[in-house]
Amino acid sequence: MTPVALQARPDLRKIPPMLTARQMVAVLVAVCATAFDATAQETPVRVLRPLLGKVIDDAGNAIAGAILMCHRSSSSSAGKRDPVLNTIASRMNWRWIGTTATDKDGKFACYFIELPGRSYGARFRHTNKQSLDFQVVANDSPMTITIK
Repeated sequence: MTPVALQARPDLRKIPPMLTARQMVAVLVAVCATAFDATAQETPVRVLRPLLGKVIDDAGNAIAGAILMCHRSSSSSAGKRDPVLNTIASRMNWRWIGTTATDKDGKFACYFIELPGRSYGARFRHTNKQSLDFQVVANDSPMTITIK
């Protein structure tokens, strides 16, 4: 691997608080490009894979406007190899997960960055009801979540 000249890292305090997904990915790429040196081990990242699904009530009716709430995040030793990447991706994921809502048909798509060793627990809430906890994992087949 050819040595890379390290540039000054961007000041994360100057990043506007509300960025689009595309802007956040650009920030992540810029920071990661400056974070690695010639001896660093690259962390495999799968960016913007979706968790797909539908939220229903006990009767099987679609629930529009249910909000996905992230309530737990954990990291194994594999997720701690690159603290800069891990911190940035985790903050982005909390924001993305927490702004996911179901459409009029109860369907949702939650995009996030998959990092090795990092997991998120979440639940859907609507009015005064909520679903059981589940793990945020990208899927190819939509899952069905029931709010009780």
